Amino acid sequence: MLARLEIYKPQGRHEARQRDLQRLKELAITLNEPGRVLKVAYEQAEAVFERGDSQQAASLCQQGIEMALATQNTQAAIALYNLLCNSLERLSQFDAAQESAEKGLALARREGNLLMESKLLSSYGLAQATQGNLLEASQNFQHSLALARQVGDLRLQARPLANLGMASVHLGDFVAALEYNEQSLALARQIGARNGEAVILSNLGLLASNLGDYPRARSYTEASLRIAREVGLQYNETIALINLSAQLGALGETESALHYAQEALKLAQRVGDQSGQAWAHTYLGHHLLNQGKYNESAAAYRVAAQFWRDLNQPVLATEPLAGQARLALAQGESALAQQYVDEILSILDQHGHLNGTDNPLRVYFTCYQVLALTNTARAHSLLETAHTLLQARANQIQDEANRQKYLELEENRSILAAWRSNTV
Repeated sequence: MLARLEIYKPQGRHEARQRDLQRLKELAITLNEPGRVLKVAYEQAEAVFERGDSQQAASLCQQGIEMALATQNTQAAIALYNLLCNSLERLSQFDAAQESAEKGLALARREGNLLMESKLLSSYGLAQATQGNLLEASQNFQHSLALARQVGDLRLQARPLANLGMASVHLGDFVAALEYNEQSLALARQIGARNGEAVILSNLGLLASNLGDYPRARSYTEASLRIAREVGLQYNETIALINLSAQLGALGETESALHYAQEALKLAQRVGDQSGQAWAHTYLGHHLLNQGKYNESAAAYRVAAQFWRDLNQPVLATEPLAGQARLALAQGESALAQQYVDEILSILDQHGHLNGTDNPLRVYFTCYQVLALTNTARAHSLLETAHTLLQARANQIQDEANRQKYLELEENRSILAAWRSNTV
């Protein structure tokens, strides 16, 4: 039955998996052998995690780790530390997630368990990437991939490849992002890993969005959403809903975009996903602003910014802060817009980047627009940063027609127009 679970998991056969888990729990209690009890406890925690209940998964992992250490079952402890890291990362408890990964890595290396070392490095990197530490995360993903290839496990290779693709998108290296995601998608489909396929399709949607190809982004994301719903991956469903909201907003389908943001918020609240709630509120703010619903937009942006502060992710707070600045400008309150921009600039001065944000170009250009009203020296510097980033992205689009289409997107066209008027 344990072997059968390994077939059910990548296929997303949720009901069959739950039936086997219930029977396995009964068998483990009857056998009363610590090793078997721990194995079933891990499988139950993993199933709970994949359904999106990260809080319960973390609790089950912590209970399992205590039992594993008490019975000197090192291999079980290693696996549980990895799952605990993933659960805590989704709960935005990043320091605790990295501590869990470090403990697991120490045990895996002591035992020479390359398979689990690879998994833990990927989990560790994901916690780093979520905080914007993309270069360090990429190094861990590369190390994870090398070990996975050494072990020869195809499923193990797919995850760091997908993570490298995600990190490359946020680092602006779209050529590498496409290569990593295509390799990962091919592996996921080869082994029938439906859950992995959902993640990779979501990554490809994000990549297409960053290149301004919103119709293709929508197609990828809708496919990811279908799979996430088919196999019961609520966390991935939330991500797909948020991304689809962003893509439809860019396509001008504001009502549909608003609907998906609201659906994402409901799901994120149901599963306790705080980062999902923050993103959903951010896009609610964007869409409501586009509809001229200023009070509702302001409320959504305030909640989003507070979520990011509470999660200790100030860089991600720059997106709703920029939204609040645009809202203030729309209402003729330039002094208030300046206050929001000052907070963004303080974050930029402290961290030096906007890694992890969905639309750094919009944040930079918003700051420029506000600062240009008072002719501050920093306005031109921010415009230069936005222009340089825009050109770097455009230069990675090999097809000339698609490159021009990207540069003609409304926000990109505004950056180029401002740049020309300031350099003539």
